[in-house]
Amino acid sequence: MPELVFPSELQDLTELVFLSTITKIDLMYLLGIMLYPYNDVARSRLEQAVVAENVAGMIREAQESFGLTHKIQVSADVALSLASAPNLYGELNDAVKGAGFGGAVSGLILGWVIFRHERSDTRSGASLRGAFRVVEKACREGRLRGGTLDNLRQNIWPAYRPAAHFWAALQVWTDRGGSLKDLETGTGHNLHLFLMMSEWFRLKGERCIPPRATAPILDPNETWKVSPEVSKEWPIFELQCRNLDAWDLGVRIKKRPQ
Repeated sequence: MPELVFPSELQDLTELVFLSTITKIDLMYLLGIMLYPYNDVARSRLEQAVVAENVAGMIREAQESFGLTHKIQVSADVALSLASAPNLYGELNDAVKGAGFGGAVSGLILGWVIFRHERSDTRSGASLRGAFRVVEKACREGRLRGGTLDNLRQNIWPAYRPAAHFWAALQVWTDRGGSLKDLETGTGHNLHLFLMMSEWFRLKGERCIPPRATAPILDPNETWKVSPEVSKEWPIFELQCRNLDAWDLGVRIKKRPQ
């Protein structure tokens, strides 16, 4: 099973970028996985764009701070790498266009099934097929393309399933009034809390076997996870949904994170 290894875990980023941008770099790594769970090449392009954006930012700040008294120079290799790097915002915009529906819907499906499976009075109806049907109905009524049962079952759910727990956590995060921007601020506390939510959904999904199913809704062999060496130090974390109407897919699809 793939494990998350954040850039800040691989090296001391304080030697390369400003301290305030380290959490942003880690968040961009996580977004790459959410947007491209299987596509290593696409994630590499996004990471390259993130690095280039931060290097360019440091150069701009140096010019603003010392440009009047010093000549700011960069090597030819740095200049060439910046010129050839993908545009961060262009890459993100293209990625979000593709995942804005599929990724968000995968999180909705996961949360819908898990919270119904947690309760004895709704467990019998907690299935992927049931979730697909509700999504299909909501998309038809809302005139949203791509939400047919066949497309959900054959394309969208398989494509985003390894990262669906992150998208489900994003639903909870936005319910609390948070945004993606909030995850990159501060010392990483918000990102840490978000990962704890994600791990709760992952563990529940890997143990959730709906009635008449033979396997859990998340495959432990493909789902992205926090390293056990990291998560074993975390406090016990639980999520509860006391009102299942809060996970009405017809409403949530219209309000899905963009």
